Amino acid sequence: MKNSSPELSSGVSPQSKTTLGARLRGLLLDRFATHGHALQLRSESGPSDGSDGEEGYEEEFEAEGPGGVCFLLLDHSGSMTGANKLGSAKRGAVEFWHEAAARGYATGLVVFDHQAELLVAPGDDLGAFTRALSDVIPAGGTAMVHALGIALRPLLDSTASERAVVLFTDGQTADREKCIELADIARRAGIRIICRGTHDADRVFLALLATDDGLVETVDDSAIAQTIASAARQLPAVSEGTR
Repeated sequence: MKNSSPELSSGVSPQSKTTLGARLRGLLLDRFATHGHALQLRSESGPSDGSDGEEGYEEEFEAEGPGGVCFLLLDHSGSMTGANKLGSAKRGAVEFWHEAAARGYATGLVVFDHQAELLVAPGDDLGAFTRALSDVIPAGGTAMVHALGIALRPLLDSTASERAVVLFTDGQTADREKCIELADIARRAGIRIICRGTHDADRVFLALLATDDGLVETVDDSAIAQTIASAARQLPAVSEGTR
């Protein structure tokens, strides 16, 4: 499906990080300038001044130390309305949090419809994670590239021993090429991407985003919770579960 990619390595040089960060920033600004959208890369608690979110961007969390850090990217577009798809995704997200924590990861939550938002920074507060999920409703489109950008920017700078993005979607996105470019940046930076989707998602496209073909799964709507939760088992264990 895709050409073999470089092996993941967390030992990326500062110069490489700078180069990859500049490439990521350029892709995001180009995408949103082209489409006339605001680039909202701030957390929910950060300033909301209508700016492009680029200048002075800082996330209020530390992704350092010997453990792992990951972001769960959850599609809540309008197509997630039917058959309680979003409810199943929320249950799967909570199960994912538990399994990821047991493997030594702090998990952050990014949700996306026609835009994307960081709801919870990576950490060990399950209550904050579940409360944030409870307020998510189906609406809008599928701004996948925006969600990837929100997750990748802090992960590029993280010194955590393992870094990962887990993407769940039930649909398509108009920014396929930009998403593929962001996934390439992640691979070169040693950031693992795991993809999960429903039968409506484009599995071939998700395989182009995932670090490896074995990190992709698409399922019927009845198995949404299980497939999201199972993604945690594809995270390399970094501890016996100290979070």
